[in-house]
Amino acid sequence: MTTFQDRLEQADSLIELLRDGYWSNPAIRQGHGFLHAGYGYETHVPEEMRNLLIERDDPTARAIRFKPDFLLIQSAGTRQEVILLEYKTTTTPRYTLRDRQWDVGQLEADPLEYYLRLIGEGNRLAVLIYCSYHPRPLLCDYPTEQWLRQGRQSVGSTQRGSGTDYYNMDLRPLRTFPQFMSDEFGVPETTSRPLLRQVLERIRVHPRLQTQHDRRSNYHAGHQTGFNWQMP
Repeated sequence: MTTFQDRLEQADSLIELLRDGYWSNPAIRQGHGFLHAGYGYETHVPEEMRNLLIERDDPTARAIRFKPDFLLIQSAGTRQEVILLEYKTTTTPRYTLRDRQWDVGQLEADPLEYYLRLIGEGNRLAVLIYCSYHPRPLLCDYPTEQWLRQGRQSVGSTQRGSGTDYYNMDLRPLRTFPQFMSDEFGVPETTSRPLLRQVLERIRVHPRLQTQHDRRSNYHAGHQTGFNWQMP
């Protein structure tokens, strides 16, 4: 299981690859008028303050910590949409689920519940998920209550990881990232797919974005990053 620091480094790596290979591409930035900029806790709060906030569990500290990572604005075309965008990574399959493990991702419970509250207040907030072992590795959608239907799960104190509660999510109903961009912003999938194929080729070999099987799993051999990917 990945630690909190692992997930931060994974998310940073994912954001960098998508920024360079997708958001900064002229077909997206100029062709569809996108501005993609840091907005949240990791990008705007000094490290000294982050270290103090992570030790606090009051509502204000939690709201600051869970603030979405990025702001996405479309300044061209007829839609001119504005959304909050959060990046998440999930790289450790739930081996006890056997063949179902490739469709299930883990997301931390507290942030996800906070995003649902923001959406309930009328905010537009999407979560972009990289799942290293899912057939469709880049997913993006608006969180709903259905994401929580399996209930909160706890990490045992003896397990490696952040120790925070999480949700097991069935990732199959979520839209792919190209589908989301087409549905919500009018970016044709034929524009997104070639760019994301190049990004995924870089992700496939990135040292921080590899599938990390539990040490008790029997799936280490033959089920490495990208073994079942359906490329965009």
